[in-house]
Amino acid sequence: LSVGSAKSMAKKARKEQRHIFREVAATLEDDEPPPERVISFGRGGTLRVSSWETAVRCDFLRECLQGGFQAHLAANVDVREMLGAE
Repeated sequence: LSVGSAKSMAKKARKEQRHIFREVAATLEDDEPPPERVISFGRGGTLRVSSWETAVRCDFLRECLQGGFQAHLAANVDVREMLGAE
């Protein structure tokens, strides 16, 4: 978070970086969990992201799989188990 140069980052990326930094700071200062996200996939499947560990894994997989993230959540058992999807 702290090594990104303001000149080399797009405005949207800087905004997202500041948002994430505020969430992390609130967690450390107030000992509160990250805001819960719910991701729906396939036929009735849901993924609840309620910890920083799961959020980082989910964001990493989303970045790696790009457009195939939803398809992998729906069809790939290993991805669902890794993220704790229902």
